[in-house]
Amino acid sequence: MARTLVQIKQQIKKLEKEAEDVRRKEIAGVVARIQQAIDFYELTVEDLFQPKHRKAGRPKGARLGAKRPVKTRTAPKYKDPASERTWTGHGKRPGWFVRAVEEGKKAEEMAI
Repeated sequence: MARTLVQIKQQIKKLEKEAEDVRRKEIAGVVARIQQAIDFYELTVEDLFQPKHRKAGRPKGARLGAKRPVKTRTAPKYKDPASERTWTGHGKRPGWFVRAVEEGKKAEEMAI
């Protein structure tokens, strides 16, 4: 027999209430275990929420296991013969490179 939309919504409401009751019971057990561990290890608020071992540079609240991407130096690809300045070819073009191209030089001529 097919159920009606009203019956399904009533069942959803009943299941949501049941889920909230189970959640409350489970939370009580979790809190009790946490309190036991706090008492056993004599933990302080600072131990729990302001770890002393926080690595410098990691933003407050960042995940403990998160790693920053490693920045690697890119070798320069172009060199200004006049000033000896270099450019990797990434990011905004430096003024000396733009001027050289405007004067008719090709990028290949400045390649290292």
